[in-house]
Amino acid sequence: MCIRDRYQRRVRGRGHAIIMAHRDFSWMQDGGVEGVPLSAEMQQSYQAAAQRASPSSALHVIDRFPITQDQWDYMVDSTVAPCFLQKGMSVFDAGCGAGAYLDSILRMNPELDLSVHGIDFAPGLIDIAKQRLPEGSDLSVGDAREYKHVPSDSYDVALSFGVFFYFDGEQDVRQGLKELARVCKPGGRVMVGRMNTKEVIEEIPSHVMKRNYAAYFPRQTRVDSRTFWQKEAAAAGLEFESVKSMDELYDLHRCSDLAMGRLRHCAYFRKPKEEAKASNQTRLDKGGVGCGTCGAEAAGLRCSRCKVTWYCSKQCQRSDWKHHKLSCRETEEAHVEGTADGSGRDTGGK
Repeated sequence: MCIRDRYQRRVRGRGHAIIMAHRDFSWMQDGGVEGVPLSAEMQQSYQAAAQRASPSSALHVIDRFPITQDQWDYMVDSTVAPCFLQKGMSVFDAGCGAGAYLDSILRMNPELDLSVHGIDFAPGLIDIAKQRLPEGSDLSVGDAREYKHVPSDSYDVALSFGVFFYFDGEQDVRQGLKELARVCKPGGRVMVGRMNTKEVIEEIPSHVMKRNYAAYFPRQTRVDSRTFWQKEAAAAGLEFESVKSMDELYDLHRCSDLAMGRLRHCAYFRKPKEEAKASNQTRLDKGGVGCGTCGAEAAGLRCSRCKVTWYCSKQCQRSDWKHHKLSCRETEEAHVEGTADGSGRDTGGK
């Protein structure tokens, strides 16, 4: 039984409205054309979804999350929590679709008086978002990989949820992260939400993938959650905070998200304040040592083998070991060979 059939079976008995809301799964066959960039195919697919949507359709259903409103709100609340929303903050959503994520944030946090901005590559979805989100919401057409019309250092929280896997490769993911970092205010938070977890997906046999998943899924971009974000944070001008699998953030059963939730994760970052960045750069310019993983100021953790590379935390040290171990061993061997007695101690030679 494929995922589509399992889902339709699961909603039977919950009421006619839910069944009707999720009856059209034709979009699961989109994005399977080889030779055409997945991003281009999905832009057309989402534009078609906007044209088919009715005024009564739930925003998250238009955005292809076939769950109930309560389940969706729970998913949003759980994934945005590490961004620490506070009163008066501004939130930017790259790839906002019909505005479902922003709508949920606003409805669940009315006391915070948040302002929201979103972009999406499907003009029809932006039209729906403009009609359905509160007046004053700043919504425009744009590609989540680059949106020069959005000013830099403008938002307290910059996020993207369920979008980056539609990009055409890891380089696009890097560019998307840099854009989120660019529009985020110094001291603000960045989230890349619901990204494909490479190390999990690669364990799925190809015949199972073909039989059980949407046509576009095998072509979606995926990254190694254990190393990718830690490596890319510094290049984007961000401080890496954490990577969390979806089941660490919320109950997959409660969201009817067992099929896809177990394959995805969220990454969280903080953009350093300007004074912290300047201080760190001055230290590096003077010969100071930065973390070998994220580039942040090292806090005294040095590799005990090579005694060359420093880290700001145990987490950064562990995440870098896969890449560091080769150079570490070479450095250690060179250090040993360069001593008089091979012990690694300085014996006072020239």
